[in-house]
Amino acid sequence: LDILLDYARRMDFRDKDGDPLIAWSDPRGAFEGWKACSRGRLCDYSGLSYEKLTGGSGVQWPCNAEHPDGTERLYTDLVFPSRADVCESFGHDLELGAALSPDGYRASDPGGRAMLKGARYIPPFEEPDAEYPFSLTTGRIVYHFHTRTKTGRSPELEDAAPMAFAQISEADAGRLGVRDHEMVDVVTRRGTVRIPAKIGDIEQGHIFIPFHYGYWDEEDDRPRAANELTLPLWDPISKQPYFKTAAARLQRVEATGAVPRVPGPTTKTEGVSGRDPSARPHVADYLGVLSSANAGFSHACDIVADHHARHLEIVTGLGILKGYSQEIEDLLTPFVEKYGKVTPERPEALHSALFEKHSGEYGMIRDLHDLYVVASNVQIAAAIVNYAAEGLRDADLLKAIATIMERAKAQTAWTETHLRHQAGHALVVPS
Repeated sequence: LDILLDYARRMDFRDKDGDPLIAWSDPRGAFEGWKACSRGRLCDYSGLSYEKLTGGSGVQWPCNAEHPDGTERLYTDLVFPSRADVCESFGHDLELGAALSPDGYRASDPGGRAMLKGARYIPPFEEPDAEYPFSLTTGRIVYHFHTRTKTGRSPELEDAAPMAFAQISEADAGRLGVRDHEMVDVVTRRGTVRIPAKIGDIEQGHIFIPFHYGYWDEEDDRPRAANELTLPLWDPISKQPYFKTAAARLQRVEATGAVPRVPGPTTKTEGVSGRDPSARPHVADYLGVLSSANAGFSHACDIVADHHARHLEIVTGLGILKGYSQEIEDLLTPFVEKYGKVTPERPEALHSALFEKHSGEYGMIRDLHDLYVVASNVQIAAAIVNYAAEGLRDADLLKAIATIMERAKAQTAWTETHLRHQAGHALVVPS
């Protein structure tokens, strides 16, 4: 607590009103601040007190004015916190992890009902093969918690499970000539551990290793940290690391000789002498990207209008879109003066790959397709600058970018509308 308070003071953390972010100085004050942060949310603790938490078996949240003694069960009224104006997240694509938009969620607002989302089965990133024929999984054993920084100091728990092991089936042990408690190497594409075998009570073709061991408790050069064998990836939805699956092989120590040292944690900072003196913020770079993309769209409007000068509806619309581009540039000007602007190298590169000379109805589709690509470039760049503005807490830039994004969306919407209206005829009818 003292470290946290000292850190907050030195960093001069402030809330949205400019007041000190940490307004308390002792454990009870922290408890009250924690309660206040939860008020009105599903896990509302605002009704808790030291007295209620003393002597009993705990209090189930929410505990507030409506439920002063806690809540035994949630959702007994069959209403879930899934309404668009209540939920704290709008969900994700269950395969890629892409966030769902607020507008998309509101369009099918479940209104307090539960949601069931289906997802296709996706095979593990790494599966057994001829070189690594086993499926390796890591996990817990009942005697220890995480890396044993606490349970490893309990003599009873440490005596019950003093070391890591590689659990394999009797059939696999017999095929490999491995005896119970014999030292073996478990090898994956990322490293090796050397631990005793434990035979039985597991499916054939599988290896289980508890992840509680390694690093701080190492007494020799024998690597035993199971998580060093696993994939350096995480699940895109839950952000849980892929510690539960890997392809591996198992071999007797006498057949391998010296074991290669598994690299330690990747957070070491030896040789780091401080911040790179050339490091700088990159807001100016993306203001340059956005400005260049916007100028490119304006120029693209001229190209398409020249290719299809007789198509007055298109030419008129393109003139309005060019006006939007000028408005965007005007909105960016004060922030270019504030943060600077770095013009990207070869800003004409996208145009050089697009906008060949096209005519006729099919040519119109090709040009509108290219125009949509350029318009999307503006929209994406504006969204990225918006994320930076949120980090900067620059209210004026956020306001300007909101208008810029409206104009950019209008540009893509206009282009998509004309593609929709003309593509069927232009592509199906011979010309």
